[in-house]
Amino acid sequence: MASDPGQALRKELGVKSPEKIEYLKVLVFGESGAGKTTLCGTSMDSELSSPVFLIDVEGGTTVLNDKPNVDVKAARAMAEIQAIADTLHQYPKYYKTVILDSLTELRDIDMQEVMMEQYKKKPETTDKYVPSPREWGKSGARVKEILRYLKDLPCHVVVTTLMTENQDMATGVKTIEPLLPGQLQKQVPGFFDIVGYLRARMVQGQNVRTIQFVRTDKVMAKDRTKALPDILEDPTIPKIWDIIFKAGATIDRTVAPELLAQVQQDSNVTQLKQEK
Repeated sequence: MASDPGQALRKELGVKSPEKIEYLKVLVFGESGAGKTTLCGTSMDSELSSPVFLIDVEGGTTVLNDKPNVDVKAARAMAEIQAIADTLHQYPKYYKTVILDSLTELRDIDMQEVMMEQYKKKPETTDKYVPSPREWGKSGARVKEILRYLKDLPCHVVVTTLMTENQDMATGVKTIEPLLPGQLQKQVPGFFDIVGYLRARMVQGQNVRTIQFVRTDKVMAKDRTKALPDILEDPTIPKIWDIIFKAGATIDRTVAPELLAQVQQDSNVTQLKQEK
């Protein structure tokens, strides 16, 4: 009997069945003042997500004055964040949640660094306020590299960004997305299992915060766990984790079915040729 090519492929790739999610990897985006930093600070409210370490790039942690036990470290350069990440990887078991607030600000700071580096090399041909495709690419690569490094920490990782509205020139449809330049706007959400759009609005005189996890024509969002509601009112990090944990949610990262189907088809073709 011919061996199952699918099983051979699985063995070769070393794949495994989906497992229960151990840690949240979340991107939260919203307008300034929507409560992104406040949401991150709620990680301190549960022993399942605390102690908490927050990398403060934006300088907006005064809203956490009611969370004195959140450990905050200010960072205003990519090298500083790299050093922080190195230390966190050396001591990976202490913090249960690591937060980067915010990626929008970090990207802006890093682009300034990249432009100054280029200006010092070639001041006569470099306008330090107008990046070329080379500088855009370099800064984008650095941002993605540090994101991967932080995301690989064995703990919950939450990253924030501001939001923007982009209009499709062909259809006129406006889409709310993370505020990041160029390709980063499409690439960064792919690093995360959960992408939530946080917003605050007044309802009958009350400030109500909601976070959206479902993608629509107007909002970029996602939930790979398939456990979270489309919209969660009054969100907190412990509440999000509790929903996922109780659902026993998994994230399927096994071999894509279409790949296995193609392997099976190729095997069948080979077998028919041999029989002829």
